[in-house]
Amino acid sequence: MKKLLLLGQDYPLFGSYHVAGLTPKLIGAISAGADKSSPSMANKGDEDEPNEDAVLIVSDGSNCLLAVADGHFGCGASHTILDALSDACESIPRKMGELRLLLSGLAGLRWGDPSGSTLIAAVLNQETRSCFGASWGDSLLMTVGPSGCRVRSASDDRYIRRGSEFLAEEAFEFRLDEGDVVTVCTDGIFECHYGSPLTSLRPQMLQEIWKKSCRSDEPDLKELASAMVIAALQGVNGFPGGQDNIGLILATA
Repeated sequence: MKKLLLLGQDYPLFGSYHVAGLTPKLIGAISAGADKSSPSMANKGDEDEPNEDAVLIVSDGSNCLLAVADGHFGCGASHTILDALSDACESIPRKMGELRLLLSGLAGLRWGDPSGSTLIAAVLNQETRSCFGASWGDSLLMTVGPSGCRVRSASDDRYIRRGSEFLAEEAFEFRLDEGDVVTVCTDGIFECHYGSPLTSLRPQMLQEIWKKSCRSDEPDLKELASAMVIAALQGVNGFPGGQDNIGLILATA
C-alpha cells in the first residue's frame, strides 16, 4: 500500500503550490492560494494556518482511494478526517458498501476547533476504469479528457461536523472513458474568484487546459496539475484568482 497525504497546515505560503506524485498516474497538489486579503480569510479559524484543505491518495497497485477535504473555520476537521482515513484504510474498498463501512469507522471523530469540512472519497480501479464514491459539501469530482469535462459528483451545503456519522452522503458511480482524467478538487479551483464560480475556472476552461497539457497518449499529470493550479492562482479573464485554498487530485487508468 502506497499513501500520499498532503495537509494544508504544512503548505501555508500564499502564492506557492506543491505537486507530488504517488505514481505517474496518481498526482496530488495543494496550495494556500495567492491572495492573503481574500474574502475567504473571514472564514479561517486561524490566520497563521490559512490553508485548511487536505489531500489523500492510497493505492494498492490497481485500486486507489482518492479523497479531498476543504476545512471551514479551522484545519481540525479536514486534517483529522483525512489523517484518520489514511490510518483506517488498510485495504482499498472494492464496492460502495465497503467504502461506506470504511467511512462509518470514522464516526464520532473529534478535533479541537469548531471547524467543519467538505469531503469527497472515491475509489478508482485503474484496470477496469470503474469509479464510485461519496461526497459531502461543495468539493467536486469531475472527469476531463477526450469526452469533455463532466461533473460526476453532487454539490450541496452539507459539511461534516464533530461527531458526524458519515451516513447521509451523495453517492456516485461511473466508468472512466478511455483517455479521461479523474479530477477531484476543492472549490479553490472552480471558485478561484471567491464565491464567484462564473468568473472562475469553468469546466470548458479545464478542458482547454487538458488539451494544451496532454499532447500524447501518456499525459504528464504533474504538468496538468501544475497548469490547473497556476490558472486558478492567476484568475480568469482579469478577475481575481487564488482567493481560496486548493486541494487537487488527478488520476488516470
